[in-house]
Amino acid sequence: MITNVIAIYPGRFQPFGKHHAAAFKWLEKKFGGQNCYIVTSDKVELPKSPFNFKEKHDIISHYGLGDRVVQSKNPYKAEEILNSLDPEKTALVVMVGAKDMQEDPRFAMKPKKDGSPSYYQDFEKNRTNLKGFDKHGYLVVAPHVHINIPGYGEMSGTTLRKSLGANKPLPVP
Repeated sequence: MITNVIAIYPGRFQPFGKHHAAAFKWLEKKFGGQNCYIVTSDKVELPKSPFNFKEKHDIISHYGLGDRVVQSKNPYKAEEILNSLDPEKTALVVMVGAKDMQEDPRFAMKPKKDGSPSYYQDFEKNRTNLKGFDKHGYLVVAPHVHINIPGYGEMSGTTLRKSLGANKPLPVP
C-alpha cells in the first residue's frame, strides 16, 4: 500500500530561472514541500550546459529552494533519493513542463511494443491506484509559466544563456 509520494522536478537547469521556481512552487502546493525535490546533475558540456552542480545549487538557493536540490547522475531516475525508500510504500511523481511535453515529449505513456504499460503513467488518471516506484512512475504536467525578458523574448534556458553572454545588462522582468 502506498503511504508516501515523492515528487521530483528533474532537469538540466542551465540555468534555473524564475519560471522554474514558479513551476516548483506549483509542485510543492500539489504534493507538500517536504516530499518535493529539484533533481539535477553535475554534467558540464559547453555551450548548452555551462553550470556545474554547485553553481546550479547556488542559483537555485537565490530562490529560497537550496534545501530542496539533490544531485543525481540521472535526474529522471533520482536513485539518490529513492534508494533509501521502500518501493512497496512509495510512489514517484515526476514533473515535466507543459511546453516541454508539447514541443519535445520526453515521456510516452503509450504501451510498450509487447503491449505492457510503459513505466511512466499519468498521475491524475491513476491517483487513486498508485503503484510503487519499482513498478511505475507518474507524470504531472506543470502549467506553463510565461515570463518575458525584454529584448530577448520568453524566459527559457536558451534565452537566459544568451542574455548572460550579452554585453549589456539583463533587464529585470
